[in-house]
Amino acid sequence: MFRYCTGLTSFITHAPAAIEVDASAYMSMFTGDTALTTFTATGATTVGCYYASGAFMSAFQGCSSLASLNFFNGALMADCAYNTFNATFESCAALTAVPSWTIEVDISKTCYFMFNGCTHITSAKNLVIRGIMGAQVCQQMFSFCSNLVEGADIQATEVVDNASGVYSGMYYFCYALQKVLVSENTCYFPAGTTATSSNVTNGMFRDCTALEDLIPLTATAPNASAYTQMYYGCTQFSFSTTPSEGAIVYRIPTEGTLTTSPNLTNMFYGATGLVNGTPEVETTYYVTILAETRSPSDFAPLKNGKDENDGKEEEVSGLVTEHKPKEER
Repeated sequence: MFRYCTGLTSFITHAPAAIEVDASAYMSMFTGDTALTTFTATGATTVGCYYASGAFMSAFQGCSSLASLNFFNGALMADCAYNTFNATFESCAALTAVPSWTIEVDISKTCYFMFNGCTHITSAKNLVIRGIMGAQVCQQMFSFCSNLVEGADIQATEVVDNASGVYSGMYYFCYALQKVLVSENTCYFPAGTTATSSNVTNGMFRDCTALEDLIPLTATAPNASAYTQMYYGCTQFSFSTTPSEGAIVYRIPTEGTLTTSPNLTNMFYGATGLVNGTPEVETTYYVTILAETRSPSDFAPLKNGKDENDGKEEEVSGLVTEHKPKEER
């Protein structure tokens, strides 16, 4: 509707308390509106997506000046579907805060690339992603958000067997990221998870050198590539089998024994206390945080997967480093 209206600077609307949206309802609605600085939508407390595929896909993609966003804050986004929020806010480089939504998911690719490249967002803890996690639901959701400190509140009730790439690259190159266990309800892998699909967490925390949390891995039969390079480049972690006060207690799996043999080579590449960054399964480690080896201020904002300080692009197998708008695919 307002796609590539490069003179549009603000938009205000109001909706009833409960609304329903259709498939593709707001797809690409403001895509490329580079002058848009303020968006306000009030009123709705429940937005029924009811499997409306692509409802908000690319809605604000490329709105590089969008800094003030009041978009149904506090709303429940119910029954979200395939591609509901695919690239919704991708490359909104001026955006500093995410909507305070609870997003109900039970299908694949719901939040795929949702905030990719939003380099000024600092916290996402008020965004709740709740429900059944399918393939690529959170793939590269916050990749290249280089100033993000607190992640989203993931409240998975189930991770299905065919959830390939569900968290793949979710916080890829989030150099400032410290906390991902942001509430008492945060759960990435509930008890009973099998993680039988490939690349479940491939590059999930790649180069997150300020990270202070390790998420529990409960699966007892993970796929061989389930945890590929999950914490690759997280040089702040130091592993020991000797208990120490204040250390993170970490074990794969969290409890019980494995019935498969996941390839953990380079899972923690750059960490100390492990050979080739490879933890031993069914071994209890005590993980401490070393003095930060790199500071977020050392890095310029990332564009299209590139660090502007050196112009080099790094790759993790299976991850996309540049996500093109729908019309260019």
